[in-house]
Amino acid sequence: MTGSYRSIPDDMHASTLVRIQTVDGADAPLLSLGVIGNTASTQNSASSTASAESGSSSLSATPTTTLPSIAPSVPDSPVLPTPFVQPFDETLSTDFVSASCQVFFANLTQSLPFRQCRPFSLLLPTSQGFLSAQSNLTLLTSIIYGTCSTTPSKDECVARMDGFATDLRGACSAELEDGHAMAWGGLNGMKNYAMMREAACLRNQRTNAYCFAEALAATPPSDVYFYQLPLGTPLPGTTVTTTASQAASTTSASRKAHIRRETLLYPDFIKRAGEVAKITITPTCSACTQSLMGIYASYATNSSLLINDTYGDAQRAVADSSACGSGYAAAVSAATMQKGLSMVGAAVVAVLTVAVGWGL
Repeated sequence: MTGSYRSIPDDMHASTLVRIQTVDGADAPLLSLGVIGNTASTQNSASSTASAESGSSSLSATPTTTLPSIAPSVPDSPVLPTPFVQPFDETLSTDFVSASCQVFFANLTQSLPFRQCRPFSLLLPTSQGFLSAQSNLTLLTSIIYGTCSTTPSKDECVARMDGFATDLRGACSAELEDGHAMAWGGLNGMKNYAMMREAACLRNQRTNAYCFAEALAATPPSDVYFYQLPLGTPLPGTTVTTTASQAASTTSASRKAHIRRETLLYPDFIKRAGEVAKITITPTCSACTQSLMGIYASYATNSSLLINDTYGDAQRAVADSSACGSGYAAAVSAATMQKGLSMVGAAVVAVLTVAVGWGL
């Protein structure tokens, strides 16, 4: 496999079982259908699926129970888990409006062209296997390496995701109109593919560790929340600017802008600190997060992406920090950001506001 890396300076309802199509002549496993964010079980159902990708050696995808305090350096040729973790691995929704949309998602997760691209943009919010791997930073590092080193080129995968997004709009038009969480989440992940692949592949030049893994290993893991910005989720302690009419609207134009927080997957320590008790965060102002914000800034003028909605407030939050300073993250034209809001729409998002202690 090949891949390029960017170095940075140092610093949805009741469960049902269905059998779906075969992959490479082998039956796909039974998939449990339910809410995207149901984290009652962290077992990766894809572990019983034969690998549909080439170049993956055998590595146990079973996580450890203790998160190391230091993210490992990225090996030259890490062993990838077999099978590789997949989006929507346990929890396909049962509340589809149309049969075509349910079939689309069932087939999507077993599609070799989709699986080969290993979309970090969908693994992060929808994969139980990826969530579980976040308790084992060595395994997580191998997974991130796999998302950065796909057999198809990045450009080819971007083209494939654009095609899948077009197909999703056709198969799930009723769900999109209805504000269906999985349909909108899938569409958002496909549109975010290029940006979030770049974000996932960021490394700390001094440690040669992935920035995402270092963010998870930090205490507190404040910088992890910056990876939620492309999902339409603002930083804790900030809000997405909306007008009163937008906030009160029940139209699909406003509902579709954000993936509901309760449908996202978070590591357990973030759930405890960020959802059970409400929090605010203090950015670390690291070189990693500065480079991450640089990636976001280059996409934030795209009004079809949710980062257009969330970047401005995040940029102001770090600019207002005495540690980060005004030059830490690039400002994006307010006129451009507002244009994006009016085109994409807005929705009420739960915002975390009160500080609490952290602990693993």
